[in-house]
Parts: sequence; structure tokens; C-alpha cells
Amino acid sequence: MPEAMRLLSDDNFRSTVDAKGVTVVYFFSPTCPNCRRLSPVMDRLAQAYAGKVHFGKIDTEANVLTAANLLVMSLPTVFLYRDGQQVERIVSVQPEKVYREKLDKLIAA
Repeated sequence: MPEAMRLLSDDNFRSTVDAKGVTVVYFFSPTCPNCRRLSPVMDRLAQAYAGKVHFGKIDTEANVLTAANLLVMSLPTVFLYRDGQQVERIVSVQPEKVYREKLDKLIAA
């Protein structure tokens, strides 16, 4: 896992997403086939946007409370935050360019 991608838990989730700027949170499970497809994309994005965007990933099997509180029903799910406020929820695997376009818009705003 690249250094740019922080492993999140029920304990540190809120402090991570409350950070100033743009934060991406990737909800996954090690047993989810589509998550295994999206993980390399998230890792590339974390490297590409290092210093501009905070990235975190949270295993929903090990951190049930956060997933339940945020009503994460399908995996993979990606939340985009700006200054601690959720601005977007992306469910299922999307092409990498979709994530890049959304991040570029958030950074520019």
C-alpha cells in the first residue's frame, strides 16, 4: 500500500475526514472481487494526488460501525469529502478518469 493511502479504522475515521481540503475514503473488503479491481486505481490516484488530496481506505469487515453509520451497502464505495463534509458517494467500480475528473473539480473549487 502506498504511503499516500492511509489505513483507516472506526477509531481514526472522523479525524481523517475532518481534515482541511479534499479527502477520499475508499470502503472495501478483502473478499470483494470488485474491490480488488479498484484497489490499484485508488493506489495510483493516491500517488498522483499526494500533497493535494488526503486518501484513506477502510476495511468494512473489520470496521463495521463506520460502514453501518454511513449506510455503506455496496462495495466498493468511495466517499469524497471537502473540509469534513461529504460531497459525493460513488458506488461500484468506475473508470479511473471519472475519479480524476471529480478530484480535479474539487481541488479547483
